[in-house]
Amino acid sequence: MREFTRESNGSPMTGCKCSMTRPSNIALISLIAVVGGVLGYLPASAQLTPAADQSLPFEKLVVPTTLAWSVVPPSIDPVMGTDGRIHLAYEMLFTNTVKLLFPNTTNGTVRLDSVEVVDPAHDNKAVGINHVLAPNNGDATAQFYSLAKPSTCLCADDYSHKLGPGESAVMYFDVTFKDFTSVPDEIAHRVSASAAVTDKTAGPATEEPQIVEDPIPPRMVAIGGAVKVEASRAIMLSPPLRGDGWVDSNGCCAIVGAHRFTIMPGSGSLYTPQRFAIDYLQIDAQGRAWVGKVTNVTDWKGFRAEVRSAGRGQVVSAVDGYDDNVPSEEPKNITPANIAGNHVIVDLGNGTFALYAHLKKGSVIPKRGEFVSRGQLLGFVGNSGNSGAPHLHFEIMAAPSSLEVNGLPFVFDKMQYQGAVTGTWQHFLDDLFAGRSVQVDSARSGMRTGQMPLTLDVMSYM
Repeated sequence: MREFTRESNGSPMTGCKCSMTRPSNIALISLIAVVGGVLGYLPASAQLTPAADQSLPFEKLVVPTTLAWSVVPPSIDPVMGTDGRIHLAYEMLFTNTVKLLFPNTTNGTVRLDSVEVVDPAHDNKAVGINHVLAPNNGDATAQFYSLAKPSTCLCADDYSHKLGPGESAVMYFDVTFKDFTSVPDEIAHRVSASAAVTDKTAGPATEEPQIVEDPIPPRMVAIGGAVKVEASRAIMLSPPLRGDGWVDSNGCCAIVGAHRFTIMPGSGSLYTPQRFAIDYLQIDAQGRAWVGKVTNVTDWKGFRAEVRSAGRGQVVSAVDGYDDNVPSEEPKNITPANIAGNHVIVDLGNGTFALYAHLKKGSVIPKRGEFVSRGQLLGFVGNSGNSGAPHLHFEIMAAPSSLEVNGLPFVFDKMQYQGAVTGTWQHFLDDLFAGRSVQVDSARSGMRTGQMPLTLDVMSYM
């Protein structure tokens, strides 16, 4: 939940010391089968015995490219965004497994040529439009974010089409459809890759001629990573805030900012707790988040704004007592226990929980065990926990935990779409802390219902 920093270093699995990949046997077997087909191989049971006068061919040794991939976590939840399209936002974990099959290989880097989302029920026809962006608007579509290499930023330079032997990487997806009827019940992924691999292991002396490998490696194609798309619609809630100028400064879906970037390891599993989470930050009519002194928390527009319950439920956690941080400065001594700062978690029923985080010190109203109604006052916007500017972190999740949990999509019953911040996400943050006015494109403004705000949307709630 590292938020409102202008650079974020490290991998999306902070603190992970080992690969926790669960390889897809289907993808691996399919890939080897395709390689065999490309190179003219058949299984032994299908090979014909050569005639007596026919010379035996020499074996051609090749090392295939071997990728395994699967969705993290193994579920996909559709949701309608303010652009009117249905979004399938998810992540996949890729592993280059060449060392498992060929441990003495001296190379084995995979070059990814393409990744297509397909519908297995309709002859693996390509479906949807997949497009994701880095915070500087660089294209990150169908590219690896390697877990083995140091990160300099969340920008496009940290993504690559290559994956080294034994390495794992995350790939981010935002596949959109025009309506719910266009969304398949299940999707899979057609991966096309190639590799320049040379096996220099010395073998026994034979009469066979020297093996000369193809200068251009073969193109490998496989379909795997199949996953069901949830049939249920996103939960309908009321907005947790009131007033104009609430910017979704860190959310879903196409822009891979700090929330979408985060994949958390916990108790031996991988989680995506903030896939759909929103950081709400308020701007005034001139597009400014603060007027006065950037380090004065009371000079920020959204500080002390009312936070209200988005739905009826029972309070399972109500934490208060953490100081509000100095805005624009790095939060100190952040741990998993205090990362959400002063916060409230409400059990909405049916395995869904609402988190309201970074509240003002001394403002949390309900107590654990109490029931709250939709629209009931919970507290006030603050700057506690892992927060560098006054804002509300709001998310719906599948368990009462801010980290070891998977995030769930949600939509609001009524809201006014005021427009979207122009420029890149990174420029927005730069302007935010510099005290400059941000520009808002209001071309598509109007009332909305049954939609989820997207990153850089500006909303008005009543």
